[in-house]
Amino acid sequence: MLEQVLSDQDSEDEVDDDVADLEDRRMLDDFVDVTKDEKKIMHMWNSFVRKQQVLADDHILWGCEAILRLHGQDLVKYPALIWLMEASLGTVALTVVLVSIVAWAWSLLNWVWFRPKKLERYLRQQGLAGNSYRLLFGDLKESSMMHKQARSKPMNHLSHDIVPHILPFLHQTVITYGKNSFIWMGPTLRVNILNPEDLRDVLNRYDDFRKPLSNPITKFMVPTFYQSCSEMIDTWENLMANEGLLELDVWPWLQSLAGDVISRAAFGSSYEEGKKIFQLLKEQARIGATLLRSATSVYIPGWR
Repeated sequence: MLEQVLSDQDSEDEVDDDVADLEDRRMLDDFVDVTKDEKKIMHMWNSFVRKQQVLADDHILWGCEAILRLHGQDLVKYPALIWLMEASLGTVALTVVLVSIVAWAWSLLNWVWFRPKKLERYLRQQGLAGNSYRLLFGDLKESSMMHKQARSKPMNHLSHDIVPHILPFLHQTVITYGKNSFIWMGPTLRVNILNPEDLRDVLNRYDDFRKPLSNPITKFMVPTFYQSCSEMIDTWENLMANEGLLELDVWPWLQSLAGDVISRAAFGSSYEEGKKIFQLLKEQARIGATLLRSATSVYIPGWR
């Protein structure tokens, strides 16, 4: 009789609700080892099929547990119950998937738009200025273009003003918006604070602006760094003592300093002892960079 009620959904509008409820109760009395609460849930499911109403998730889960406690002969006798249980589980799974998709879409939209615009509004209220946020890219396109233009022109060797050549976009931002400004590296906001008083205030508020946690192992390498730097400074002082006034190209010295620090910290030897190895590594890096530039400059017809 339960199958008859479940399959009679087309004429449900013509069946009186009181009569249908009475029929459900009579049919549920035929089940064995079914508690009163389980019969109540099964009756609610029959109403769901008949009236096409959606139950709450807790009712669905409770009803599934009730169905599983029935005897196998009852499930064979009423296969519509198995279909109803599978449909309910499918509804729960579909709901979970839809909620997950909506949550992921919201987090993505918040990352690429809502959060950057909110930060921009807060900074402008505090007196900082900068370019308006542009979706996803921010100032990356303009920064890349200015960097290419600056590197394409030779630098004036008579001037020590290297900022326009090394960081052209940051230099232009400071000129346009002042020492306290901000730029966009994609959706990531970077604040420029060049005013000494404001910078001192930021550094003193260590509870609000904490230093990134460093690896404690690096503390054991501080004596190695100190030894390498001291030897380089002593060499410079000796050169100045001999000539009195000296114009020094520090770039080769800094390269040697980096190699010396790596040699002492990693291998326990000085840079001079492993100089040949570092020269080979440098040559290998140069060849790799040349191959990379050659690969990126290959012309493919139809490809820009």
